[in-house]
Amino acid sequence: MPVLATIQRIQGEDARQFAYRMISLSILSLFLRPGEKLSEAELAGSLHMSRTPVHDVLSRLARENLVELIPQRGAFVVRIDPKRAEQSAFVQTQAGVSVLDVLYAERVPANAFEQLQQNLAHQQLCIATQDYQQAVRLVMDFYRSLYELARLSIVWSSIQSAGADFHRIFQLSALQEGNCESTLLECHCIVQALLARDSATASRALRHQFQRIYSAVPLLMRTHPEFFTPVL
Repeated sequence: MPVLATIQRIQGEDARQFAYRMISLSILSLFLRPGEKLSEAELAGSLHMSRTPVHDVLSRLARENLVELIPQRGAFVVRIDPKRAEQSAFVQTQAGVSVLDVLYAERVPANAFEQLQQNLAHQQLCIATQDYQQAVRLVMDFYRSLYELARLSIVWSSIQSAGADFHRIFQLSALQEGNCESTLLECHCIVQALLARDSATASRALRHQFQRIYSAVPLLMRTHPEFFTPVL
């Protein structure tokens, strides 16, 4: 049976919605590895549901470039495409800087950043316990909260739907020594700069974070070549 991420089912969530959240998160968090074959029957068994919603979810994930459906062979987790990841990093960097500009222009009050500060504390705890997968999820929550503060949650959702390759690179790089610690420091710098109304420093920290994460791609391709599509 496949090992999946651990999440709670939301009240009122139907089988397809739950299966979609569970399988997509498992792919993004590398519980389901790039190139891994997916069995509808095994996934349905792990999720304690029939195969029909799982079949529908795999079709949806194929449209989102997370799953590849190959006739006569089955479904496979899509491998990481370095070129797609590079473009995703560029889009997320530019959008993130724009979000920081919005927060600066709208003079968001200091108490609005309490959720971000709590997030940083939880990141620190995960790093201390070496729960790096959860630490990466918290970083994603950190940025989602920034977009929500700027009232741009729809933009966040749109960016994430095209950012799976970069997300998985982030997840892989988190296993490198000191990476999560660096990420925490950069997130802390962003919050402190926002509180000080220093948008330039916040933007530099954000740019540095995304550039640093993407710069790990050559090393990751050498250590995990089976996870990546060949670069032509």
